[in-house]
Amino acid sequence: MNRLRLVLLLIAISVVACACQVTIPSRVSPTAPSKVSPEATPKATRVLPTPTPPPTQPLPEKSVTVVKDHVIHCRESVESPVMAGDFWPAWIVEVDGRDYWVSHGNGDVIVQGPSGAVLNTVSATFVLAADRVGFVVPDSFLQVRTVGGKGSKVERVSLELDKIQWKPSDGSPNQYDQVQATFVEHEVGAGEYPRHSIEVMVHNGSDFAMNAAYLFGLIIDSDGEPVDIVWSGNQRQSIPFGETATLIARSTSSSGRCIGPRDPTAYYEVHYWIDFKTYSGELTTIYAVEKGEAWDYSKVWAEIDIEYIRAECDGDNNIAIIQLTNNGDSPHSVVPGVTVYADVSHWSRDYGWWNNDKTPIVVEPHSSKTVRYLLNGHISGDVPPGCVTSKIFGYSLRIDWIDGVDYEHRVKKTTQPSE
Repeated sequence: MNRLRLVLLLIAISVVACACQVTIPSRVSPTAPSKVSPEATPKATRVLPTPTPPPTQPLPEKSVTVVKDHVIHCRESVESPVMAGDFWPAWIVEVDGRDYWVSHGNGDVIVQGPSGAVLNTVSATFVLAADRVGFVVPDSFLQVRTVGGKGSKVERVSLELDKIQWKPSDGSPNQYDQVQATFVEHEVGAGEYPRHSIEVMVHNGSDFAMNAAYLFGLIIDSDGEPVDIVWSGNQRQSIPFGETATLIARSTSSSGRCIGPRDPTAYYEVHYWIDFKTYSGELTTIYAVEKGEAWDYSKVWAEIDIEYIRAECDGDNNIAIIQLTNNGDSPHSVVPGVTVYADVSHWSRDYGWWNNDKTPIVVEPHSSKTVRYLLNGHISGDVPPGCVTSKIFGYSLRIDWIDGVDYEHRVKKTTQPSE
């Protein structure tokens, strides 16, 4: 009986202890985890690794690059083939400005002798249009002074560019996209070392004026050798909108020493620039290359022939009949000159008459044309009465103009006896 009571007592104590654990909240231990409602528990977020960006490439830097040199070796004199120690240089450059133009730049023309020794350094100041092909000449170019080695042998003349000031383009050059440049003519002068000139017609089809425009060119022969530098000079020309102007650039070699020899083929390559300022003052340029046969003074002279046929009377007037022949492949406009000499009693033997008619005669390729000229001019004294063709003993045939080029009354044929 006592044992039964003891068992019942232990069961009762266990039940009370369980009830106390359910109804009496226990103290939370500082280290015990707190119970959180499942609805309040945030879902676990998957953290992705941050991608590594590709290495960035630096933007190309703005640059001015020399792409071709144009260095002419000067001679001792105009007609001499012997080379002197000075040069007449220019360089073609390419501007990668990324919409920036060169508002001011400085470079050095380096004159080197044997073993690379620097003999002379000449400054070169320049302004270049954004993202165009341009040109650079030494500062001495404006003073028409050549570049030399100061008495030493020169092996190389080169250009180094530095101290370039870039300025962002304001977009004004884009307003001139309707400007048209037409290459008209490349003329080669007389002599073994002829001067060159080029003519370009510019039509300003934009809505803005082209300010301070000028023409510059480099002449290269059929062998790729530089032979001349041409320029329209310090005079700048403004071309209003809608108007057309003709720009002419002539040889810059004042002495004629710094010009290469004539190309017998008359085939040349011409690099030319029309530089001008936009309405905002930014420099821009039109650059082009023209290749082909030039109008050659001496070559054309050889193609034109002139023959004296006879003289006859037309009443009291003296008439000279001549024949012009064009042996070339292109038509030519010719202004000939005719003088006849007569022995008329008290007049000297070089007394004569000539024509004053300056009307051009167009002669087609490989053809001839006969022309009658009234001899209405006379050398000196009173004009004798009547026609004197029976007393004519000689003549002089000359060329005054060909294709608008002045041949300065150059004599083609003559029978006039020497004194």
